[in-house]
This record gives sequence, C-alpha cells and structure tokens, in this order.
Amino acid sequence: MAFQPLRAGDLRTRIRIEVEGRVSNGQGGWTTAWSPVAVIWAKKVPLRGDEITRDSIQRAVSVTRFVIRHRSDVTAKHRIVEVKQVGEAYEVIGGPWNIRRIDDPYGRRDRLELDCEWQAGLG
Repeated sequence: MAFQPLRAGDLRTRIRIEVEGRVSNGQGGWTTAWSPVAVIWAKKVPLRGDEITRDSIQRAVSVTRFVIRHRSDVTAKHRIVEVKQVGEAYEVIGGPWNIRRIDDPYGRRDRLELDCEWQAGLG
C-alpha cells in the first residue's frame, strides 16, 4: 500500500485517551480510576465484529482501528472512549476501547494506528 498523507478531513471522531490510576479508598485499599490524557480527533475504521463464549457466557466483541496524529505518549496501557462536546464538557458516547496494537505503519511519525477492542458487558 502506497503512503497517503493523513488529511484533517478524515479525522471526524472525537476521542479521549485515558490512563488507569489507583486512588486510595480511605480504608487502606485502592480503587481503579481512569484519568484523561488528551481529547483529540481520530479516524474510526471498524474492522470486525464477533461473538465469543467464555465461561458459558456469550459476549459481543468489536475491533476498530483509530487513526490519530502521531503521539509518543500512547501505550497499550491506555484506553479510548468516544466523546462529544456538550458546552465546555465532554460526554462519553462510545467505548471504552482497550488498545491492543499500536503501529506507525509508514515509519514517518505522522500517524498512529490504534487497533482497539470493545467487549459488551465489560464496560
């Protein structure tokens, strides 16, 4: 596949990149909390949908690729949620998507392709 420049008009989905952190619960334990890293524009490319059965429970699974402008701070420990702007806040409209693969397909540091997975019921 030949190199195609990443065009701003292709980035139509607003996403929030989040990182997992631990917050004290005040009783000596910890609670998992997700904190925003950045809200950016992305190109969303659905790849496949499927159903899996694990422990006799059937779940829907979707795999989608989000193409974003290159960032050096994104890792597979992050997750993505789709958002829309409401006033000065952001409302979650999709996800969370767990990042499974990160690729700079042309090695030009102009984009990242994030292959992400969502499983129904695991929110």
